[in-house]
Amino acid sequence: MVTVPLMSPEIEPIGVMQIINKRSAQFDDYDVKLIETIAAQIAVAIKTAHLQQQARLAAIMRFIGNISHDVKNMITPASIGAQTLEKIATSCYRDFDKCLTEHLSQDEAEGRE
Repeated sequence: MVTVPLMSPEIEPIGVMQIINKRSAQFDDYDVKLIETIAAQIAVAIKTAHLQQQARLAAIMRFIGNISHDVKNMITPASIGAQTLEKIATSCYRDFDKCLTEHLSQDEAEGRE
């Protein structure tokens, strides 16, 4: 059995590769060197795949951020409009209530109901 580390290009361990047995004889130095070479290539492939995955995730996050920004830009004017309408409606109801109260008071003063 031969076990070799999978080392990233930055010399960080990312795993191990283990070869259990050889069909004939024992593993010799040539076998070990070959396995180490293959392990180095596998480590580079794993690191590259990881970097590609990170780049895709970053692109997705930027896309989501842009969509979020666009949606917020669309909602903000509607929200401000709704707040303005609420203020106008409140003012109208207050004015209507004041006019109605004055009118009723005037009717009562004149003896009408």
